[in-house]
Amino acid sequence: MRTKFREWPTPHLLLNDIFSLGEQEEMMSELTEIEDRLEFPGRTGSAGISGFERKRNMGTFLEDGETPARMVLARVSDRQVAKAWEPNWLSEIYDTVSSKRVLYSLYGNGDRYLSHRDSSLFTALIWLHSYPKPFEGGDLTLSDHGYTLPPASNTGIIFLSHEYHEVSEVQGEGRQCLTVFLGKG
Repeated sequence: MRTKFREWPTPHLLLNDIFSLGEQEEMMSELTEIEDRLEFPGRTGSAGISGFERKRNMGTFLEDGETPARMVLARVSDRQVAKAWEPNWLSEIYDTVSSKRVLYSLYGNGDRYLSHRDSSLFTALIWLHSYPKPFEGGDLTLSDHGYTLPPASNTGIIFLSHEYHEVSEVQGEGRQCLTVFLGKG
């Protein structure tokens, strides 16, 4: 896995080549088996406020022992990731993370997630999809900064959870994301 610290427009880490080809295949196979457990947005958090629909996708929280959760937690917990935060105070905060929850989200045609922020210290997003890429859109935007990243397979980002972020509407099927909420307690 390769990590790159970026200070602009807000501190974040870009992740590339997160899994080997064999690990990607194993992950995709395991995620296909999990799809029958996917739930509607209201069951996986921050879907809406007062009848306003904020999120349109399907998802489920994974158990720590499940293969996709184990694999992604191993990557975001890697010492290399903690050391990649260049400002020492960010590295020190990242080192204090003790709580990690993994959410698997699947976006289909017309799905999106409006601007929101998470209630953890850091948010890690890991994107996967089959080849050729079966969808358009689904870009992540850090809303307050207008900073946009397309969801390329086997890449990801880790950023401070207080940053507002959103996912643009997906055209097609198969945008998969593993979100790791990293916090304390």
